[in-house]
Amino acid sequence: LNVLLSIEISRPLNNPLSSTSVITVLYWIVTLLWFSTTISKVNTSPGTILSITTSFSSIVIDVSGSMAGEKIMRLNSAMRGFINEFYHNPSIPSNVEFRLSVLPYSTEAQWQYNTPVDLACYKWIDLESSGLTNLAKPISLLNMKLLDKEVVSSPLLSPLIVFITDGQPTDSYSKEYSLLKSNPVF
Repeated sequence: LNVLLSIEISRPLNNPLSSTSVITVLYWIVTLLWFSTTISKVNTSPGTILSITTSFSSIVIDVSGSMAGEKIMRLNSAMRGFINEFYHNPSIPSNVEFRLSVLPYSTEAQWQYNTPVDLACYKWIDLESSGLTNLAKPISLLNMKLLDKEVVSSPLLSPLIVFITDGQPTDSYSKEYSLLKSNPVF
C-alpha cells in the first residue's frame, strides 16, 4: 500500500486554524498513515533479530503568496512541533530509522535538504511565502527522488508522501502527475 495524501489548510478568516491544531492534525495523520503502511510490515515476532530499516517520507508544502502572514507562521510552528513530537514518539520501534524530506514550492521548488534527513537530526528551516502555486516542478522533483535507490532502498517500507496546500495549482501538472503515478514505488 502506497499513500499519497493531500492536506488543504484553507480556513475561513473568522475560524483560523491554530498552530497547535495544525501540529496535532499533521502529527496524527502522518503517524497513523506511517504506522499503517510500514510498521505492520516489520516482523517483530519474539526471537526475531531485527535489522535497522529506513522509512522515507516526504512533505511537499505550498509556500506560494497565498500562504503569507499567519498561514506560513502557523505552518512553520506546526512543522517544528511535528518533527519534535514524531521524533519523541515511544511507539516507533528502535530498529526503524525515519528519514524526512521537505519540498517547499511556489513558482519554483527546491528540497529543504538535498537528501532525506534522519528525524533525530532534522533542523527545521523556516519557510517564507511568495510566488504562484506551480505544482508541476515539485511533482517532477518528487518523482526523481522516489526513483533514487539510495533514497527508497527497501521494498519493505513504502514511502509516505504528504502534500500541504491552501488552494489550487496555477499551472498544468497532469503530465508530471502521470509520470509520478507510473513510478514503480507506487
